[in-house]
Amino acid sequence: MNSSRTKSLAAALLGVFILAASSAGAYAVENIDSVRLGGQVPGDAIEPFALNCKDFMALSPEIKLFAASWLDGYSSPGNNVDMFVPGDAKDFLKELGKTCAANPDKTVNDVIENVQYGNSGEPVAPNCAYLNSLESEIQAGLLIAWAMGYVINGNENAPDIIHFNELGAVANVVINKCKNAPSASVLELVKKELP
Repeated sequence: MNSSRTKSLAAALLGVFILAASSAGAYAVENIDSVRLGGQVPGDAIEPFALNCKDFMALSPEIKLFAASWLDGYSSPGNNVDMFVPGDAKDFLKELGKTCAANPDKTVNDVIENVQYGNSGEPVAPNCAYLNSLESEIQAGLLIAWAMGYVINGNENAPDIIHFNELGAVANVVINKCKNAPSASVLELVKKELP
């Protein structure tokens, strides 16, 4: 075999090996630390159902989006839905904004039943394989916020409060546990992490 051809083949094989080694065990999202939710609301928590529409819509865009995902998850068990729909938080927030604009002094709880939004994407099982495939910290955080709302609705002892520091901590724990258990349920992992 020609030595330059042997070197080219060896270089190509080395490149494939390096690529395989660097992608083995690599996940698009390691944590949600860059998503800065803490410090944006007093006490780093909100009780979304008790907020009036005007105050809810005055929250930062990030807080509103994560709260919308939490509210979407919260409403899912009552609708017998245990599938996460990527994009529903944005659709829900858009429609809640319209409803709240017409009713600024009513609470979110008063208007939430009037918010109509559709499935903006294909439903996916909220499992670790899906979480491991997400490409942004925001996407991962929205899934965890949805799961927290879902789990809290199923726990009659849990207050209907979104704790943003807790959301970040739970998300990071779940993301790390999912790396070793792709078939695990994100809902079950979140349930284990919540008090």
